[in-house]
Amino acid sequence: MSISIRPLAAGDAKSLPIIHSNAVRVMAREHYSQEIIEAWTGAFTRADIESALNEPQTQWLLALDADEPAGFALRHGPEIRAVYVHPDHSRKGLGRTLLTELEQKARQEGHTSLQLEASLNARPFYQKQGYRDVTRSFFNLPDGLLMESVKMTKELS
Repeated sequence: MSISIRPLAAGDAKSLPIIHSNAVRVMAREHYSQEIIEAWTGAFTRADIESALNEPQTQWLLALDADEPAGFALRHGPEIRAVYVHPDHSRKGLGRTLLTELEQKARQEGHTSLQLEASLNARPFYQKQGYRDVTRSFFNLPDGLLMESVKMTKELS
């Protein structure tokens, strides 16, 4: 297994919706209805990614497993916005590695804590990484659907 993490390049944007869609369909199916999953997978497009690539204070990372795109992560300032790993590459530490890289860069930028809004299926992952629950919430999806989530935070040392 040859794992590497690097900043996202413009040409990588096409891989992210595939990783996102597969991760959501497999990892979230025990926590959400099919209607929510379909709306969630459609809420992350290549056009969205390409328009957000150069936003100030934004950090995108791509995880490669044997040079194959396997996961990605996104941070905007003190907010973790995404950590997704394709199910074919899960349980290899990619998510943890991506999150650790985001946290290290946030520390370097002077952030003392990070926040995120976790899906119910991702909550245990974030708890294992030291994030704690703040409050239950709902994430707005296309078509006016609301997806149950948990706002979480972590103090950076």
